Amino acid sequence: MARLFIALPVLDAIQKKCAALQKRGREQLIPIRWSRPAQIHLTLFFLGETSPSDQSKVEAILRACAAKTLPFTLDVSTLGLFPNARAPRILWVGVSEETPMIVLQKMLTEKIGALGFPIERRPFRPHLTLGRIKKGLQAHRLADWMKAEEEVYFGKCRIKEVVLMESQLGPEGVSYLPRMTALLGRGE
Repeated sequence: MARLFIALPVLDAIQKKCAALQKRGREQLIPIRWSRPAQIHLTLFFLGETSPSDQSKVEAILRACAAKTLPFTLDVSTLGLFPNARAPRILWVGVSEETPMIVLQKMLTEKIGALGFPIERRPFRPHLTLGRIKKGLQAHRLADWMKAEEEVYFGKCRIKEVVLMESQLGPEGVSYLPRMTALLGRGE
């Protein structure tokens, strides 16, 4: 069994801009458990614990859905909080809701859900997780820092592939390992 999810990788340039923002947050002593920049990605579908036989079915679905999706460009900007500013738990960077990405995410959800995997009931909100907010955070400090960073812009990111990732817990925390990559627009 492997803990799997499907993700869109982002460019190193976007990850570097995320790292720079995280550094400024650390300098302001904002109590956040920051994501490792090299592992920042956009999750399309979380599968959870997956058997090898189900993994091979998911890989086939991923290849088929990727083949039907042309490469596209995402605009990465704006900061936000989940679930909200009054009780923040996750700090994220917003990603434009490009039609090809939304269609891909819906295709994957429908086809993988048909295998019996649980489907997220909340609306899909494309984002990159910058960090998880620690308990005891003073919400006004975070709000002030986010206001100071409101003009931050991360850039555009050309998406040409979708990746099946494995989440592994180790002594250094969680690591994400690519297990399979499907190129977009192969027309299969």
